Parts: sequence; structure tokens; C-alpha cells
Amino acid sequence: MTTLPDGCFDIGDDDLEDLSEGKRPNLGEDTTSYEETAHKQLMNDPKYAVHVHESQLKRIIEVIEEVSQRLVALEDKFIDLELSIRFKETKRNDGPPEPPTLSV
Repeated sequence: MTTLPDGCFDIGDDDLEDLSEGKRPNLGEDTTSYEETAHKQLMNDPKYAVHVHESQLKRIIEVIEEVSQRLVALEDKFIDLELSIRFKETKRNDGPPEPPTLSV
């Protein structure tokens, strides 16, 4: 890969082969992305760091609440299934069997 005078990169055939193999192009010495650098700089601001961590905690709480609701619903269904199997209403056959009915 070569750098053009305007600062853009010129991708050659060798670079295209590397990209097709899943390799990342070498863009110079700095391997950290702009987003990572910006995030690190912003994390030095205590207000930003607190806001980021609060939003992460809120999302974690939402996920835990949703999982717990699903678990309770699943537990209720399991209890209903267990009770219906355990205390199934069966016909008592204390007397003689009933004759079959003809359906017309």
C-alpha cells in the first residue's frame, strides 16, 4: 500500500489479496483506531465516564429483569405441567364398563 500526496492510500494487488484473506492493511505505526483513541480521551472526563458506566449498568439491569421475567413465566408453566400430570383427572372404573355409544 502506498500513500498518495494527498494523504490517501493506494491499494495495490498484493493488498487486495491480503484483504481477501481477512488480513487488515497496515496503515502505519498507529494500530489503534480513531474510535478507541477518542473513547480513551473522553474516559478521562469524569462526567463522561460516569454517564457511560451508568448507561451500561442500566442496560445490564434491563437484561437481568427481562431474563428473570422469562424465568418466572417458564417456572409457572413448568408448575402447571407438573400439576396436570401429577393430579390428572382419570375416570374411575369402579363399576362395569360403559357400553360404546353409536354416533349417527
